[in-house]
Amino acid sequence: MIKKAYAKINITLNVLGKLDNGYHDLKMIMTPICFFDELEFFESDSDIVECDIDIPPKENIVLKTIKQFKKDVGVNKNVRIILRKKIPIGAGLAGGSADAAATLRGLNEMWRLKLCDDELANIGLKIGADVPFCIYNQTAVVSGVGDEVRSINSLQCYVLLVFPGEVVLTKDVFSKTIPEDMKEKSVNEIIDAISKNNIDFVRENAFNDLQSITIENYKRCKDVFNEIALVDDCFTMTGTGSTFFSLYESIEEAEKVLIQLENLGIKALITRTHP
Repeated sequence: MIKKAYAKINITLNVLGKLDNGYHDLKMIMTPICFFDELEFFESDSDIVECDIDIPPKENIVLKTIKQFKKDVGVNKNVRIILRKKIPIGAGLAGGSADAAATLRGLNEMWRLKLCDDELANIGLKIGADVPFCIYNQTAVVSGVGDEVRSINSLQCYVLLVFPGEVVLTKDVFSKTIPEDMKEKSVNEIIDAISKNNIDFVRENAFNDLQSITIENYKRCKDVFNEIALVDDCFTMTGTGSTFFSLYESIEEAEKVLIQLENLGIKALITRTHP
């Protein structure tokens, strides 16, 4: 059995404040994209995760997910998972969370447990803030620490991803937020534009409160952003970075920008929103 782990992008990311538990209160519009890792599941005598890149056991979110799932549902079975990575690590695309969500869905199906998405999301929240969103895998407004997920109309367009190739540490970026800058911004017009699939409005009004922090503190991100902004000034960072994206109604528009970026030696990829 093979499960796909779909990456996400943040159309918006608004930092509202800092909670007593140390986490930040966020409000985001996120959408899944057709860029994914693959996980293949096998029955096994012990829990094993094999990956085509080296991931230390303590940082292996798939292995952590297996343990959490078995603990919560009381299953005494084992699994071997082969993880084929495409989503870069530390790139703001929720690759780890997507892998965790795919693991939960795969184990639920393989062991015929018939848990609903809400039940899987509750387990997933113990693993990572973006895991519930990745379970539902729909365009949504996500609030709190990722525990409030409200699905909205899906956005249908082409997405151009730009990879600076720099690993950004989420905790590092959030540690540099300034309380005075944490103010709620209205996203009603953006939600309305998404419902109408008004790509021009969405791309021109996408925002990320953390973008300036990442650009200021990660040199490669700053250098790449300054170059791509000259080609298309609607590029926005997803998550805490390092990936930037821009949206296009047609693949021809996306390909035109892709060629310009490739001529500058900048790594980029065209995909689509999902589903």
